[in-house]
Amino acid sequence: MATKGRVAIALLCTLSCAGPAPLVDSSIVIDALLAESGGPGGCLSIADADTTEVPQFSGIRAILGRCVLEHGDTAAVVVGVDSAGIIYLLDSPTGFRFLLRRHPVAQVAADSLVEYAALALTFTGNLAPGSRVVYDAGDLPPAVLEASGVSREEVTLSGVQKFPHGADVVWVSAITRGVLRTFGVVVDRKSGDIVVLSHPRE
Repeated sequence: MATKGRVAIALLCTLSCAGPAPLVDSSIVIDALLAESGGPGGCLSIADADTTEVPQFSGIRAILGRCVLEHGDTAAVVVGVDSAGIIYLLDSPTGFRFLLRRHPVAQVAADSLVEYAALALTFTGNLAPGSRVVYDAGDLPPAVLEASGVSREEVTLSGVQKFPHGADVVWVSAITRGVLRTFGVVVDRKSGDIVVLSHPRE
């Protein structure tokens, strides 16, 4: 309970000092973070939380929490809060589409497709918050390659694969919880919604 109180005080400051948005009850934000599973056994408590602006969604602040799991491990969870005080659970396609309906994105620029796709994968629950996008196979530690069961030559790097007829495919490779995960995604540049074409091996 003391930990929850400390997190609540920290959130109260960041939420009330982050701009003209109305004050959001920090206990509700913590409950929203706790509602996201985070991993096996669910999220038992929130060790700490941090707030940041999301440039792709005007008026949205993302709150990244560190969730304590059943056996003491931790996992990252994320929710969004807008200027009206509405809280968005950002761990599923449904939650992400609700965000898009309330806060439509400006057309996604061609030179930011990978960055946007990675954000969308995070907000749909496909990619863990805080995952590191990989653009160069040389940046992958041997332990990650071993845990992922791939060699450097087999890695699909993040980038855009263009097709003369049909939608371009955005590849997002990211290190998450010590493992490399790769997704093939089509981004609707007008609406901001995504279609995941391929999922990583588990």
